[in-house]
Amino acid sequence: MKKYKSLLSVILCFSILICGFGGFDASASVSSRAVITVDGNAPGREVSDNMFGIFIEDINYACDGGLNANLIRNNSFEQRLAWDLNWDCRMTGWEIKNGSGALRGENPLNENNPSYFHADSECVIKNIGYPDPDETDGIYLRKNTEYDFSFYCRGKGKISYYFGNDSGSSPGSDFNADSDEFVKFSTSFKAAETEYVSLYLTIPEGCDVDYFRLIPRDSFGYGDPEWKYTALRADLVKALKDLNPSFVRFPGGCLAEGAYDWSMAYNWKTTVGEPEQRKQIPNIWGYNQSLEIGFYEYFCLCDYLDAAPVPVVHAGLMCQGRGDWKLDIDSEEFAAHIEDILDLIEYANGSADTEWGAVRAANGHSEPFDLKYIAIGNENWMEDYWERFDVIYNAVKKAYPDITVISSAGAWADGKEWEYAWEQIDEKYTDTVVDEHYYVAPWWVYGNYEKYDNYNRNSAKVFVGEYAVHRGGGDQITKNNEYVAIDEAVHCTALIRNSDIVEMACYAPLFARQGYTQWAPNLIWYNSEEVVKTPSYYVQQLYMQNTGNVSLKTDVKGEDIYSAATVDTENKLIYVYVVNPSKSSQSAEIDLKGFGDLDSACEIRYIGSGLWNVANNFGFLNDFISPRYSKTVVTGNKIKKSVGPESMNVFCLSYGGENTYRGISSDTGYKAGTQLEITFFEYLGKFVVWFTATPFYENFIKGLIFKD
Repeated sequence: MKKYKSLLSVILCFSILICGFGGFDASASVSSRAVITVDGNAPGREVSDNMFGIFIEDINYACDGGLNANLIRNNSFEQRLAWDLNWDCRMTGWEIKNGSGALRGENPLNENNPSYFHADSECVIKNIGYPDPDETDGIYLRKNTEYDFSFYCRGKGKISYYFGNDSGSSPGSDFNADSDEFVKFSTSFKAAETEYVSLYLTIPEGCDVDYFRLIPRDSFGYGDPEWKYTALRADLVKALKDLNPSFVRFPGGCLAEGAYDWSMAYNWKTTVGEPEQRKQIPNIWGYNQSLEIGFYEYFCLCDYLDAAPVPVVHAGLMCQGRGDWKLDIDSEEFAAHIEDILDLIEYANGSADTEWGAVRAANGHSEPFDLKYIAIGNENWMEDYWERFDVIYNAVKKAYPDITVISSAGAWADGKEWEYAWEQIDEKYTDTVVDEHYYVAPWWVYGNYEKYDNYNRNSAKVFVGEYAVHRGGGDQITKNNEYVAIDEAVHCTALIRNSDIVEMACYAPLFARQGYTQWAPNLIWYNSEEVVKTPSYYVQQLYMQNTGNVSLKTDVKGEDIYSAATVDTENKLIYVYVVNPSKSSQSAEIDLKGFGDLDSACEIRYIGSGLWNVANNFGFLNDFISPRYSKTVVTGNKIKKSVGPESMNVFCLSYGGENTYRGISSDTGYKAGTQLEITFFEYLGKFVVWFTATPFYENFIKGLIFKD
């Protein structure tokens, strides 16, 4: 009995705490009713095969420090600032512990990456990797994991290294350098402990070192001939695979355009081939890109994810939001850039006997990547963009008429730039897909719920290339709470209802490393040890895993319920999306017309807790908000079910003669559970929430009581 009193006390205290932050009000105990009619007899709208995807941009240390498995920071001493190229390269991530030395650039390892470290006297240098918050050292070694370690050196004498702290540690080793040219040193070791360490390297006087790599052997792609250049962090790749995205947009965003100096503009040709030779450049987010994840790796990742590649190239303009840099249309540089774009398409789609198809095959992928889309520019606007877009568009369509070109509608989905863009599109470019971006407050979602209802059905389709709901307050990761995720779910119902207009959509940004962020919120957070999938992630996953090929007419009667429906005509499956953004549970009646007799089982896949201000976070709250499933029945073509507060629900069932719905397999990531039941009562003049300890909260309650 004492244990249960303790449980009650913890729940009660936590409830009062939540209420103190304004997460609930007394109205949450009131339940209302909504009737949702799905009309299978009315004409449907085709849903694109590429409806929901992902967008990878190297912001928030998404690649280096994230998806890239290499654990050494600033591995080739090329760190610079994009907005101050007069500065020399920096020792970011490195420290000279004793002795003396400096970065030099004469007679380098290669001309693309000229900086290396030279020891003026015998010295020890240290690389801290990417330290997590509250950690001094940042190279996270996992016990019994094998690692490959390599670097280049030039000179004569004994070079030694170890991974540990200032007092010393192991593993470590040494070898004798004896060459007037750079020579690659490679070794491997197994970590004896799970610990945070730094790399310590003792360098003899007069020796040079450059280009370091430390790769865990259990990284994704390790040992695969197709991934011979770069391995990826396995848990992040799994998080992407679990989403089931239909496309991948890369490498930006603003990053794809660059800013401040044309020498630092992103060029796909410098990102393929041997990683040592890839020209490292600063990105616009304030740190360096090793480009060990380049266009070849992006294409291969698309292959693995079974997702359409959507590369973005600049339009002869660098990021317009940061300044006025543009190539003259008649210049040799602009002509060369157009040729680079055409070569990119040949690299992706050409046979191995074409010039750039042969390069792809030499990189490790003999078969074409089946590129269908290419985006020209990002958040560009007005005459400067459209004059250049026209030249590039015509060159691409002449050489590759089957490629779909993606055009830009500017940096926002309204205003004069957006209006001017659609004037150009309606007049000349109705065969493009128009890239619209918006990062919005919650109110915008509801005020613009019918935005695409009013678009011209005879013009171009839309690609919502970057979107997210933003809210004020909280630290960066708690901005990814349930509140904004459910608002995003509401927006997705509007996108599906207008699937004849909206061909593609993806949340942005995708990745964020804890302690290294320039932007929030983000879909997936991580540090050295953990990956945190946000409520927004699970909203995207529910749509990506449960979307048919035809969108059906759906009518909703009732307040605070948003709904859409699709059918998978090949597999005879119905998906009905029901989003309840209110703080009250609601009784929903779904009436399915035009499907014949549907007396059958129905599975509900959902997220939601009613704790709108709660986010998944590092530690025992890692998976607090996550997908669940439950079962119900269809009686007389109707489903009657209560949907919880702040919840997204996908009702999944079969039609066409099947009387049962087999449901999901155990490895999909959904867990059995029931929606949280919430009751309010008044205690000492305050409203307090009481919630039932269902399986949904089992891990959370255990964490509160039994956490070490």
